[in-house]
Amino acid sequence: MPWTRQLTSTINQLVQQKSVAVLYTPTEVERIKQMTEMIAQATSDYEADEDWDRILRVVDALSNISNRAVLKESIRYLKLRLGDASSRVVILALTLTESVVKNCGDLVHQEIATESFMGEMEALHRLHANKRGRDSMEIASRVLDMIQAWGEAFLPFRHEFPLFVDTYHNMRKKGIKFPDQYDESKVPVLTPPDASGRSTASNQTLGSIDTSSYSNTSSGLGGLSTLELYRVATNVSEMFEDMLFEAQKDAAAIGNHGVMEELAVEVREIVHRMEGAIPIAVVEEDE
Repeated sequence: MPWTRQLTSTINQLVQQKSVAVLYTPTEVERIKQMTEMIAQATSDYEADEDWDRILRVVDALSNISNRAVLKESIRYLKLRLGDASSRVVILALTLTESVVKNCGDLVHQEIATESFMGEMEALHRLHANKRGRDSMEIASRVLDMIQAWGEAFLPFRHEFPLFVDTYHNMRKKGIKFPDQYDESKVPVLTPPDASGRSTASNQTLGSIDTSSYSNTSSGLGGLSTLELYRVATNVSEMFEDMLFEAQKDAAAIGNHGVMEELAVEVREIVHRMEGAIPIAVVEEDE
């Protein structure tokens, strides 16, 4: 149901915002905020068509990020846009993702060739493959095209980016039908970075992010399906893992924000709900 997908997306975005606020320096927080705003604008459902100026600005900005934390959270947010309830947002996020992979370098590729991101791509195809709406058919087709293109283009670099190749071959083993042969007339996936000197995002005054508007998200978990609950659980666990790692270095800084306790409560609720949902899903043969 669209409203549960939107709830899932909203919960995941709030979890990311809370975690970012305590995991990183004020400079990193502001840069992450800039990047998520740029990605949101490039994938806005108010856009009738692709805004290539905004898309290329995101590509440029990602290409020039050397801070791994900023890059990681930017790609995490792009993944959240792929899980949005709006088909228009998803289609634009696919266009942006395709452009990012084609035009950015190894650091960006490493953040996309992860279990989390590639799992989202596979889940996206699974969600739309059996639907008959025009948008769903476009989404399912484009996901297959992109996964196939990445799987073939990165085959010589399988050691560095195994999940691009493994996702493609694992989906084929599951019987998913890809196009008979990849269209070589298409723009190559591994396009060299553009050297035209497009401007990057301008530097802005740096400061800390306002967390006063963040609300506890756990109360919305009751309306989610088993698969949607699993996706929220995966995202929360990733954030929780990051925060536990940081706590080893500076436990006081994490504890003072109270976010660790909130995430712990949310994890406990998710575990409780998953314990009840898994047996039902097994009986119903739910994915």
